[in-house]
Amino acid sequence: GGLLDERSDPQGVFIFRYEPDSIARQFDPASPLVGHGQPVPVVYRLNLRDPNSLFVEQKFHIMSRDVLYVSNAPLTDVYKVMQIFSTAAGNAGSAAAIATTVKW
Repeated sequence: GGLLDERSDPQGVFIFRYEPDSIARQFDPASPLVGHGQPVPVVYRLNLRDPNSLFVEQKFHIMSRDVLYVSNAPLTDVYKVMQIFSTAAGNAGSAAAIATTVKW
């Protein structure tokens, strides 16, 4: 279904994958991570706000054992804190309403 607008950062879509050393060597031949015959950890980043990424995304195949990570939207943490305060205020309001209706 795609990313959730209120929770996801379209600039922060990452695919973590182990690539054969022959492919990783094409990205950075001098990398100390590139060994001989050893798989190399590679992180691909997609910025889905960039229209060019949509073309790249169509050609990029997710493979078995890939890890797909989507970072949180910048305001997600603020929203979570506001939810906590809203819940606390709602509970305090309910307690106050009960206290005023109960006769001791």
